[in-house]
Amino acid sequence: MSPKATEGVARPDAASFASIAGENAGAPRETTPSGLPAISPSRGRSPAPLSIAFHKELPVNTIPHAEDLGRARTAADFAAVIALLDTDLNNAAARKQELEQAEDRAIFGNGDLGEVRVALTDCNAAIALLEKTVEAVNKRRAEAAESEARADIAALGDEIKSKAASLGERWRTVKRLIEQLRQELFEADALSRTIATANGLFDAAGVAELKINLTTTRRAAMGGSRAAVPARLSRPAIQADRLLLSFLSPGGALDPRPALGAPVEGVKSKFTPASERG
Repeated sequence: MSPKATEGVARPDAASFASIAGENAGAPRETTPSGLPAISPSRGRSPAPLSIAFHKELPVNTIPHAEDLGRARTAADFAAVIALLDTDLNNAAARKQELEQAEDRAIFGNGDLGEVRVALTDCNAAIALLEKTVEAVNKRRAEAAESEARADIAALGDEIKSKAASLGERWRTVKRLIEQLRQELFEADALSRTIATANGLFDAAGVAELKINLTTTRRAAMGGSRAAVPARLSRPAIQADRLLLSFLSPGGALDPRPALGAPVEGVKSKFTPASERG
């Protein structure tokens, strides 16, 4: 509103101004962390002149929460400072509204218009400083977050390199065990052929009780508990596991099923081939 609106408006006499101002002049005012005066507890009551105690010099030349900013290192630290600044901005906006209302009252003679406008100018300057500080801290927070992300990626790279070295060692162990398995298979096969030859001689000599059942021997040796399969396993690992288990399972690669009608573990089958039927 224009200052000309005060023309023709009667101002209160000195006694009434002094009595109203005295009610507020001695009252202490709380301040926020940014140094701005807190909202008046009499806000919303009947209009009263703005006393000298209402106006305090605002720290427009200092950075709000400078100590917190100096200690901030991580993105979370900067975010905490931004939260404090946002609180100060909300408080400053509320104070600005109160000062604008006081300015309206002072224009009509209820208060010191010059004092109110000085306080309003200081409040606007404080708000501008807070907004610029928030913008700068937001940039610092983004830079810190980016730096932390790069550090996390670098740490992950080091971890993966270590796991790759461990993986290579595992595969070397797998290769060694497979080669050892092949060697054992070769030796087991040689022994099986030797025993099968001896079984043929025992049959020819009529001493079948001396024969060794190769299937029973193999199954007894390969029985027992097995390693549990992990909850998550890739498809190639599942296929390789099945292949390995086929060496241990009946009917697998090392345990071919007997011919149709052949005795199993000394028990003769009741099946009679068509060539032997009458």
